[in-house]
Amino acid sequence: MHGKTIGPRVELRKEFYEATNQTFHMYNMNTFLEEFSPDQGSISSDILFEISELKNNVDMKNADLYNKMIKERIWKDWTNEGTYSLAKMDSLKRKINEQMAALRSLDEKYGRNKPENIALEYNNITVKLKQNLKWFEHLERQLDDQQKNLLEIIYTNKFDNINKINKN
Repeated sequence: MHGKTIGPRVELRKEFYEATNQTFHMYNMNTFLEEFSPDQGSISSDILFEISELKNNVDMKNADLYNKMIKERIWKDWTNEGTYSLAKMDSLKRKINEQMAALRSLDEKYGRNKPENIALEYNNITVKLKQNLKWFEHLERQLDDQQKNLLEIIYTNKFDNINKINKN
């Protein structure tokens, strides 16, 4: 079918032949009906058409179910990643607020004339604050990208496997 062999593996066919001394044939529904023995009577084209339509309906339902399953999986993965990003962002917000409060406290207590050890601590807090702000912005962009990707996937139905199912 479409250049691919469909059916049991060769070694299973050999095993079947050795056990039963009969060859094994496997057909899809349309091929079986087309190859149906003439002495059994002919099959009307209406029946062949109806069976073909039935197969197409089943294939469409399978594609719809697969589509739904993929969307649910993507949603689950996204919510797990999104939950992690949101939790990390909340943690960073607390750290940022604590660092800003520490800087304000040092400014109020010492102003511009800070002793050397306090100035070093102030600089360390400032460096960590900048790092946390960059990380927070990165997580915001990542979360935004995840949302965009999720919406694109859900609304455009760009699933390779579904397209393959629909082609068969």
